Amino acid sequence: MGLALLLMRIGVFESGMFESVKEKKVARGNILSLFKSRKNTFKYLNIILVAVPVWYVMGVLVGFAPEMMDKLGVKSFIPENGKCVMFAYLGITIGDFGSGLLSQLLKSRKKALGTFLFLTGIGIVLYFTVATYSEAAFYSTILFIGFATGYWAVFMSTASELFGTNIRATVTTTAPNFVRGSLIFVTMLIDLIGLYTNRIEAIIITGVILFVIAIISLWKLEETFNKDLNYLEESHIV
Repeated sequence: MGLALLLMRIGVFESGMFESVKEKKVARGNILSLFKSRKNTFKYLNIILVAVPVWYVMGVLVGFAPEMMDKLGVKSFIPENGKCVMFAYLGITIGDFGSGLLSQLLKSRKKALGTFLFLTGIGIVLYFTVATYSEAAFYSTILFIGFATGYWAVFMSTASELFGTNIRATVTTTAPNFVRGSLIFVTMLIDLIGLYTNRIEAIIITGVILFVIAIISLWKLEETFNKDLNYLEESHIV
């Protein structure tokens, strides 16, 4: 499938917008230009923060599910990491289609992201409550929480649509990596809060903090649905 995709990409024509930028010899791909403008810096940080809950869920709740259930006092079953990942990514796959379709139906990236963020919040609540009842309830919750965090496709679309042609590819490739890297800071925050309370409460508090930050960040973003993408990002100090 990877080779087939490579062969298909060879036959794809380059974007006319990108070719225009090349002809004009406009500087492209300089990530530092994102931080020369306060407006661009905040746009970049906000779109990253919107997706951080995805890796809180996948890296902590799903990745450490056996330990989490044990600390929650579950004795009737022991989650299997492999099954957790399988159900989570099955949900994410469905969620990616669902969030993209919802974005088209609502004609809004922000509303689709907001809806799935809300579902993620519900999923986190279910994880610490309903998921502890039985093995079936647990894996059903993992499937749902995977679906809820399946707004990755809309996140990627929004990230690319937020910036001009000369820096769009850089944003689209680096923003997801910063989101993945945020797991380091998420675990550090859990450890910090854990100095004052128990591990489960620290994880819950961290989740609430990340969720609130994601909602605020989304609120500050501009709507990009149907946005004209044929423009250049000017780097200047504001």
